[in-house]
Amino acid sequence: MSSNNPGTPKLWARLTIAGCAVALIADLILWATGHWHGKLFPGLYAVIGFASYCAIVYGAMAWRKVVMRAEDYYEDVPAPYTPPEDAP
Repeated sequence: MSSNNPGTPKLWARLTIAGCAVALIADLILWATGHWHGKLFPGLYAVIGFASYCAIVYGAMAWRKVVMRAEDYYEDVPAPYTPPEDAP
């Protein structure tokens, strides 16, 4: 299976969707036991993972505003004027 094949991304997408569907069906059918009632909620870890992902993305957006430099930050800045030594 070469990555240059045009059908490869579609194949990987279909395999990923099929794997997610199998995991979802297994989660809904199999009896879940947990030490607390929150673990009995189907898809709890998917919700936690999605919330974590959103927190990382929005945190990165906020961090970018903190560390972002001006567009001309790396341009050459003229040296400050220094008068000649023999000036009065």
